[in-house]
Amino acid sequence: MPPEDHPDYNSFANTRYPNYVKELEAKYPPVCAECIPRVKQRLKQVNYDAKVATLGHMLARSEKTSARVELKPMELLKWCFWGLRGAVWWWGNALFLVWHLSSIFHPAASAAESAVNPSWIRCVLGSFSKSEVDVACHDVSYRQASQYFPWTLLGFWWLYRQLGVEMHPEKKLVGGREYLNIEIAVAVIRTVAWLLLRQGGLIRGLDEETRLHAHALFFFTGLMVRSSPAKCRSVRF
Repeated sequence: MPPEDHPDYNSFANTRYPNYVKELEAKYPPVCAECIPRVKQRLKQVNYDAKVATLGHMLARSEKTSARVELKPMELLKWCFWGLRGAVWWWGNALFLVWHLSSIFHPAASAAESAVNPSWIRCVLGSFSKSEVDVACHDVSYRQASQYFPWTLLGFWWLYRQLGVEMHPEKKLVGGREYLNIEIAVAVIRTVAWLLLRQGGLIRGLDEETRLHAHALFFFTGLMVRSSPAKCRSVRF
């Protein structure tokens, strides 16, 4: 309602407001005093039924999830192999990135055989104490790459979202073809780098500066391919 000194106050007070009250009462009829307890009881019953239905749906979903979690021996073996491939996938990617990065900081070490038996602990502790990549990181990454290069390919095209999709049938994977292209590109880059830059490789006569630039090229190329926006993801359908 407008203030009493408003020029249309009488119109609001005598016509518009009464009409508004009638429309409101027609849309939401007032409850008589005797009916109020029954209305409240009915509302309470409706709220209770809604809560029971919601809890029932939640329990049904949890039972379905529990049933999916129960794995048979062959399925358990399958997922153990999937997890092992994932570990190899992470290890292979980290191994070659560390090799290229440490060769950038220590180009002389990339052309010489290490005289000590390196370890990842020495790599981490030495890098932490010196605040730079320690030469032990090059030695241990190159030695493991030399010994296990073919095994790093076992992690090829590891679908890291596969487990979530298998446990939720209402989801599906999209972007698989793009993700496969990325994995192929990474495998090719890794193989070419290994054939060219390993000790005794195809370009073994390069000087330190050229080897540094070559490692830098493969390092940043690998990062760019890995950070490509084309990713394998799960969506509901």
